[in-house]
Amino acid sequence: MRQRLTELTGVGARASTPETHVPAQRARGTAPTQKRSLVRAAIELLLQQPALALELQAPYRFSALRQNGVELLTEIVGLIAARPDINTGALIEHFAEREEAKALQKLAASSFVGDEQVISRYFLGTMSQLELQAVEQRQAEIADKLRELGPAALSMEERAETARLLQDARALRAQIAGYSGPAL
Repeated sequence: MRQRLTELTGVGARASTPETHVPAQRARGTAPTQKRSLVRAAIELLLQQPALALELQAPYRFSALRQNGVELLTEIVGLIAARPDINTGALIEHFAEREEAKALQKLAASSFVGDEQVISRYFLGTMSQLELQAVEQRQAEIADKLRELGPAALSMEERAETARLLQDARALRAQIAGYSGPAL
């Protein structure tokens, strides 16, 4: 087990160089796994099962996130909402003339393991995490303003928004906990 763990992680109990583990990985044809970002996972799932986007309610708070791929994710969700019967091929074709086309084709070709319910829960959990990140991003913006300009700088709307954001963050954390049960 220790040897297998060492092969998978490149970190072992014995002092060894990273080159020691590369041939073993290549011999089996495996590559080190790369953690997929939440945005990438959401796009990948939507490409494979576009109907998942129909479970989301507009407005999409995640679209305010300043992260790579969020604009594309928002566009894909909007496209699916406008065309609920769209399939993977039509989604890929929609982006055929854009620079993202090859990456989208690659993501559409990969697959998630699990039945529809597990995949749906994973997608909704992923989207809830993105929503939470958007809430936390907005909370940080307000906190920065508060630090820079003091409490008097916050408008009544921002004060009310702060209270709503706290409630939203609590609700999203509870949602995420519900999605990350044993089925995931």
